[in-house]
Amino acid sequence: MSAAIRPPLATTAQKFTASNWKHIGKNSLVGSADITTPAGMIYRGVMLHQRDGKRWTQIPSKEWLKPDGTKAYVPIIEFVTVEKWQAFNAASLRAIDELLAEGGGA
Repeated sequence: MSAAIRPPLATTAQKFTASNWKHIGKNSLVGSADITTPAGMIYRGVMLHQRDGKRWTQIPSKEWLKPDGTKAYVPIIEFVTVEKWQAFNAASLRAIDELLAEGGGA
């Protein structure tokens, strides 16, 4: 790829942002938010979970029925490595925390 069309590298000034917080409060599900990345992608409805002192995010998935009639879910977006997922999760949690600290979750 030539330097002229290579996308810019992310800098520390670039970060994820969260918006459209919706409190849900059901089982481990605390709520959901839209997450915007420095690359300009918006992940709608990223869910925040919390249980036993642990917090994590979950990308929306598509529901489908198994042949036996039970519900199952398939991810709409997957990460190529666990490390990529962990980086997305950590950045999403920071963005949601910032949104809620600013009163965006009220």
